[in-house]
Amino acid sequence: MTTKSRKRLPDSPEPRETSPGARQVAEAPSAADNNPNDQSVTGTFGALATRVTWFCLGPAAILFTLGGILSTGSGWTTALDAIYFAFVGVVVWCRWTEQRSGRGATIYGEPTTWDDFRRYVKTLLPVAFGAWVIANLLGNHVL
Repeated sequence: MTTKSRKRLPDSPEPRETSPGARQVAEAPSAADNNPNDQSVTGTFGALATRVTWFCLGPAAILFTLGGILSTGSGWTTALDAIYFAFVGVVVWCRWTEQRSGRGATIYGEPTTWDDFRRYVKTLLPVAFGAWVIANLLGNHVL
């Protein structure tokens, strides 16, 4: 008596093919489903808040504070100077928080790397410090 050998079933059953094009659709998973960076960058309120802060509100607050330093001209170590550096720190912290979440993105929505974050910080800090020095020089000595 001969026995028929049985084929081993796959771990996950595939849908039956009903038409020639059905197999192509069933085998091609969407690339967006597999990549977490392709999901919405601002999936939660916290993600939206950090993104808007480092991208829009933080730089606006920094510029307004620089304007205040420039117009008052009351010294190098004032409350406005402390507020200015606090805003710079908040912007860097928000960008770090977004990058650490795994959903860091550029302003155009493209995924970022830690090298992008480091380049952002290495650019922002010297520019912010230079702008602060210029605002204090102009506010305290020129205007």
